[in-house]
Amino acid sequence: MVTIWAHYGPYHLARVNALEEAGFEVIGYSYAKSVPTYEFFDAQAPRHVLINNCSFDHVNAVLSWWRTFARLWRDEPDIVLACGYERPETFAAVIYSKLKRLSPMRRPAIIMMVDNQLHDSVRRGFVERIKKLYLRFSDGFVLGGQTHIDYLATLGVDPSIIRTGYNCVDNDRIATIATSIRASGPLQRFPPHFLTLGRLVPKKNLEVVLQAFASYLGNLPNDDLPWHLVIAGDGPSYAALRALTARLGLESYVHFTGRVDRFDDVVNYYVSCRAFILASNQSEQWGLVVNEAMAASVPVLVSQQCGCSLQVVQEGRNGFTFDGNCVEELTDRMLWLHINDSRLTSMGQDSLAIISEISPQHFARNINDLYRSLEVRIGGVLLIPDQTSAKKHLPPK
Repeated sequence: MVTIWAHYGPYHLARVNALEEAGFEVIGYSYAKSVPTYEFFDAQAPRHVLINNCSFDHVNAVLSWWRTFARLWRDEPDIVLACGYERPETFAAVIYSKLKRLSPMRRPAIIMMVDNQLHDSVRRGFVERIKKLYLRFSDGFVLGGQTHIDYLATLGVDPSIIRTGYNCVDNDRIATIATSIRASGPLQRFPPHFLTLGRLVPKKNLEVVLQAFASYLGNLPNDDLPWHLVIAGDGPSYAALRALTARLGLESYVHFTGRVDRFDDVVNYYVSCRAFILASNQSEQWGLVVNEAMAASVPVLVSQQCGCSLQVVQEGRNGFTFDGNCVEELTDRMLWLHINDSRLTSMGQDSLAIISEISPQHFARNINDLYRSLEVRIGGVLLIPDQTSAKKHLPPK
């Protein structure tokens, strides 16, 4: 098997490890040496192939297509998991799979890993018609959840070749670190607080979070000590957010941490907070930080525009959803959590229970199930993990 991502971080390695535990031998292709804003994603799969020795923003699409195709032809994987149908590397995998099938002994499968939603961007009829034709060449799809299934349905994709579970993180590792931190006492840098964590970019909608937090402070009973707000991360919106914090008079209650790279530090931020907020209002296909927070047993507030909201938030059980464009809705949710502080521990435990169903192991099982189901569709005999021949075609170590 070959997996294709731009580069590899903790999310990707967790999926690769789960696939190998399921019996697949995985070669990890990355088509960029680094990706701006994701410099901390610097891991490698155990068997790693770098397609382009440059950063993501310098990748030449034509060269990347050719290099990916040539490498696939050499490695001859029986299955290719490629991220993003629009990428030239995915197109190279499509061509590879179709040409290899000209040989009666080869039936490689191409599965696309996608998490696009209908309202992520403006959809143009002509482009969607071309996309609909192109997606017919994929043998299967692994997606995040229902909103992603709904979008592929508009493109005529057969639901029988769709599986979910793509958007997962290393739940076990996070839960283990969180348990250890709680046992030793988390490093409490701030008073009780709400937390946001991620890149400080416009789509994260942190202006609405700050406005809702100001409203939360204004609506608390006079004798209640307010929680604070911690904004962990860095990015181009940093200066504007600091300025808005000052204009709203929140400087005593809002804390900016800057960039956080160490994974243990990230988990400590989750463990230390009262609740986690993701308020993105555009182009947030999923929101894996929500998975992380839930794996650390934290209640969550997630905007309805985030692809994960329908899958992982059970209203009142482990958190709430809200309209990412509505300050009042987020304010109400923040006040509810504050007033019902005694329920937060059980809500966090429910977060962990819910997210345990969206794990790398679940992802690997669904890939295995989909792969087996493709045997009849593609024709011939597919090589499946429990057969000796599934461990062929590895590059030199």
